[in-house]
Amino acid sequence: GDHRDLHTAYRRQRQMCIRDRYGKKNAKILVVGNPANTNAFIGKHAANNDSQLWMAMTMLDANRAKSILAKKTNNNVSDIKNMIIWGNHSPTMYPDSENVQILGELGSSVINDINWVESDFIPKVQQRGKAVIDARGASSATSAAKAALDTVIACENETSSDDCFSAAVYSDGAYDVPEGIMCGFPLMTTPSGEIEIIRDLTLSDNARSRLSLSVDELLSEREAVKDLL
Repeated sequence: GDHRDLHTAYRRQRQMCIRDRYGKKNAKILVVGNPANTNAFIGKHAANNDSQLWMAMTMLDANRAKSILAKKTNNNVSDIKNMIIWGNHSPTMYPDSENVQILGELGSSVINDINWVESDFIPKVQQRGKAVIDARGASSATSAAKAALDTVIACENETSSDDCFSAAVYSDGAYDVPEGIMCGFPLMTTPSGEIEIIRDLTLSDNARSRLSLSVDELLSEREAVKDLL
């Protein structure tokens, strides 16, 4: 969004957080309202509590990506695992068709049609939210509510070894993403209930290039609100 949207988001988040006087010390906070990643970034700074886990929702994008891949490969959505949305919840997001697991096989092996990935799959996931709004005149509130619930469930249950879930969290430098921005990563919930970034995935040059575009956007959004932090 433009800078006015980011400034409005900042004021809203500061009112909600009130410098951590009322928030639970180890709360998990999921931000849905756009610009979700930078809203979560602002909220984390306003809360001033490193014990809290601030996240921006990308599960809606992941669910849409799973649905498209299931249709393309004639499988059920439940057969699609490890669906990752990298970067920003915006048209620069990168839905990862290479590391996704389809019936236990890597998407890079199952989907050989690179033209479909580049010209159909990625743009369709990136622009799906806009397409829904254009068609309905309103956002897909029901789907977003389900995605929020899916994220909560993922955070409260141990992640199976063949899967991950997607949300944007505060970067600590994983995958060479600069520290201090809210970026979409592959996540897992450990047996002890901790949320961790899965760090052993391989990104192709094309994937890194697409992630870099989204990271640049997040850095630009951070710059736009830095005087308000």
